[in-house]
Amino acid sequence: MNKYIAAVVLFLAACTGCDLPHDASNTLDRIQDGTLRVGVIHHSPWVFSAGGEVQGVEAQLIQAAAADLKAKIAWVSGLNRSC
Repeated sequence: MNKYIAAVVLFLAACTGCDLPHDASNTLDRIQDGTLRVGVIHHSPWVFSAGGEVQGVEAQLIQAAAADLKAKIAWVSGLNRSC
């Protein structure tokens, strides 16, 4: 078990110098003060539509992130397909 923990610590230490994760497309810069497009698939209680508005646990997280970025949300509906 100690070898496993040492390997995980070593891996995480190596990743800190890799500048990961990296936003190569500068997505965050494009979103700030703009519009955040979010794909939505009904999966209650995480995401669902009620009264024409997207609601649920994940929708609240997206709304909080958009508020921090001062961005509007454009919800894009998808189909609910099982894998």
